[in-house]
Amino acid sequence: MNVLKVVSITTIFTFFLTAVLCGKTDAARLRASNSNFLDRMCAKTTYPQVCVSSLSPYISTIQNSTVHLARASVSVSLDTAQSALTLITRLTSNNGLTPSEASAVRDCVPTMGDCVMVLQKALDTMVTTEGKLAGDWMQMDNVKTWVSAALTDENTCALGFTGGEKAAAKVLKKKVNDAMQRTSNALALLAMIGPGST
Repeated sequence: MNVLKVVSITTIFTFFLTAVLCGKTDAARLRASNSNFLDRMCAKTTYPQVCVSSLSPYISTIQNSTVHLARASVSVSLDTAQSALTLITRLTSNNGLTPSEASAVRDCVPTMGDCVMVLQKALDTMVTTEGKLAGDWMQMDNVKTWVSAALTDENTCALGFTGGEKAAAKVLKKKVNDAMQRTSNALALLAMIGPGST
């Protein structure tokens, strides 16, 4: 009887251990598949390293979905643009800027404000049309137009900084350039959504 109990416990233990190991293997395989998908898609963007590093935290949500990838990319662009706008707003009251820097910062307020607004519109549209975006070309065109407009706004802001800026303006210029790179990538990823994309 005791021998049977030992055999039974050993069998159950082996079964659960196998199940756990298989589960871990499946999870590792899924992570590798998602990672390969992200690497492959990001390789087609203008800034592939930025694409991978900025979107890796969302890999479990993105999985192998082109639509989810593009949506995450627009969300990252919005966050980066909002961060730049917050800094711009703070710098408008910075008396340590040179006259040309102060002028560039003031000019960035409306352009980056518009940038944040159109990226928010794009993201809201992608969220509300979940699962239908690939087949709704009118909404898809709207999203692409808004993201393209955001990229133009970011570029317009960046052009105000011609080089040789002091520390605060340099930080802002870098933030705006970061936003430009992420928005450029978002536009490239949006272009990859085709009929039947999920």
